[in-house]
Amino acid sequence: MLREHSGHRTPARRAPPFKLPAAMNEAPTKRGLLGSWSLVAGLTTISRVLGLAREIAFAWFVGAGVVMDAFIVAFRIPSLFRHFFAEGALSQSFVPVYSERMEAGDGREELRHLLGRVMGTLGAVVALVSLAGVIFAPIFVWLCAPGFALQGGESYEQAVAMLRRTFPYLFFISIAAMLAAALNAHRKFAAAAFTPVLMNISLIAAASLYAMQPQTQGAVLGWGVFAAGLAQMVFLLFFARSTCGSFRLQWGWRDSKVRRILTLMAPVVIGSSAAQVGVVLDTILASFLMSGSISWLNFSQRLMEFPLGVFGVALATVALPRLSRLHAAGERDEYLASTGWAIRSGLAISLPCAAGLFILAEPIMATLFLGGKFNLQDVEMAAVSLKAYAVGLPGLIGIKTLAPSFFARQDMKTPVKVAIMALACKFLVTLPLLWYWVAGGLHAPHAVLAGGTALGATINAAALWLLFKRQDPEAKRGAMLKPLLRIAVAVGVIAMLLFEFAPAPALWPEVSRIARVLWLLACAGGAAAAYFLCLFLTGHRWRDTA
Repeated sequence: MLREHSGHRTPARRAPPFKLPAAMNEAPTKRGLLGSWSLVAGLTTISRVLGLAREIAFAWFVGAGVVMDAFIVAFRIPSLFRHFFAEGALSQSFVPVYSERMEAGDGREELRHLLGRVMGTLGAVVALVSLAGVIFAPIFVWLCAPGFALQGGESYEQAVAMLRRTFPYLFFISIAAMLAAALNAHRKFAAAAFTPVLMNISLIAAASLYAMQPQTQGAVLGWGVFAAGLAQMVFLLFFARSTCGSFRLQWGWRDSKVRRILTLMAPVVIGSSAAQVGVVLDTILASFLMSGSISWLNFSQRLMEFPLGVFGVALATVALPRLSRLHAAGERDEYLASTGWAIRSGLAISLPCAAGLFILAEPIMATLFLGGKFNLQDVEMAAVSLKAYAVGLPGLIGIKTLAPSFFARQDMKTPVKVAIMALACKFLVTLPLLWYWVAGGLHAPHAVLAGGTALGATINAAALWLLFKRQDPEAKRGAMLKPLLRIAVAVGVIAMLLFEFAPAPALWPEVSRIARVLWLLACAGGAAAAYFLCLFLTGHRWRDTA
């Protein structure tokens, strides 16, 4: 490119393209993927441990009743929209495009403007949705928990009041998710993985304040969610500015890259809608069951989400930017090998976790939650739904490891179609079974809803795997048979050990809390040691490519 100046033609100076450090531009290896996963999983573990402490605080200080049911509904509604605008649709469409522009050599200035335009455009939309949620809170509660409205009383009024305090969380967490996606694209995973810690600390404090002032009728719980969202946004804003540079929010509807991201978001929003419709329908159905059903499902779901977040979400977080870069760079072999590694690693973690949660469901519930306002009936009912959720854990983690392989290629439609199909299958089975369960007066009908979630996740993961193999014939390089046999042998060993040495569930309430904790740690620790030893002896290596 030339320019004229005072009659002379001189080469125009161009700003050098913004590049990551050389070590970060290397093609990702299994070792690099393992290292990033270990970092994110470690930080997520801290968050999930605090998350368990949060749920313990809610169980002891709030209990499984009217206030807790109302809070779950008030928190679930903005969380539902969060999946539409933030963590699901945005990150899965923004990261591939942003990584593609980085790989193409866009300068720091161009990337900074792209981030500012995306944040400004989507931020304005989410702000309007948040305002509408505050104004029309009674309608949202009626739609998501009609049982509260039809039955009347305190649950509906408290849910409406709390929702008006929790809905602004949607705006804060959406901005935070955009910042986290940019950091992940730059392979800066630590700050984003740490932010849920702030959420858990805020809610633990809110539950403690409620215990001291129960006359607030749950208002303090709603303010706890508000404060948590604000803290996460401010925290990530600091790190994003230091990594991406200073940026300004702009309305960027006319920008071609912003439109590309929004175009990719559309099918992902539909896919997220399918998943979240399942959550909403479960909440609607549970609101018609006996009081406490929503709370039992929530406590068991939180325990199931511990391994899902530590391993499944962590794998998806580090895999998406790496796979996006590999695909943009045309490194097909490395792309397929990395995807195969992620799938095998997800299976190696999810299967033993599922077995442990299923076998130790009652001991885990009694050890963590029994006490205060959480009684023996609550332990029993929550344990039943935890067993049902545990069956679907491999499928849930499988979705997290398989979906990035499609998103990295900017193929957003395939996972969406599969998600809708799995949702339809789930409710075709769940609805008639739930009617039969309730009509027959059978025990713990809420567990049918948890079982439906497990069924849908299993169908979803299996379909994604079959489509991945069909679209990528070279996926045979990531053959599953040998690794799966090794994992199955190791899981069988720990299942026998747990059945042999874990005490009967009826004994757990009779021993002290310290004895319960030590007993559970011994069971979990011994099973984990036996599992990894079996994997090693059968030849499984975490960095293997086949």
